[in-house]
Amino acid sequence: MNHLKNKTKLLLALEWAGAALLCLVFLAASIHKVADPDAFSKVILGYQVVPAAFVGWVALFMPWVEISMGLAILIPKARNAALLMAAGLLILFASLTGWNLLHGVEVPCGCFSNAGGAATWWSVARNVMLASVGMLAIYGRARRMAQKSIL
Repeated sequence: MNHLKNKTKLLLALEWAGAALLCLVFLAASIHKVADPDAFSKVILGYQVVPAAFVGWVALFMPWVEISMGLAILIPKARNAALLMAAGLLILFASLTGWNLLHGVEVPCGCFSNAGGAATWWSVARNVMLASVGMLAIYGRARRMAQKSIL
């Protein structure tokens, strides 16, 4: 029984650590985008995946999606959905960045600054790692809830 309690505590720590990290990442990543949507629209334009007519709208909308997800991660009933959305966005960002890098297109990172340097393979790896953190947090939560229902 003691082993089960220790495992539950570990799963809870895994869930909360992952949730807290992704919450902070998405909130920190959205600050500069909200503050300067024109600069962020240039970042979006560099990725060459959004039609020019919609770039401004995406630049206005995307930071608020990131803020909403970051805050929703803190709400237990919304956590799984928010973590899944966060992991999905991170994989999308990694894929778009990787695609451009493979084709020799230098794109701005745009992660934590509009004036930041070009995206690199480290940007891709970081996003994949962060998506993995989100999935581990979901796993920890699901396992913990399953154990709770067994008891």
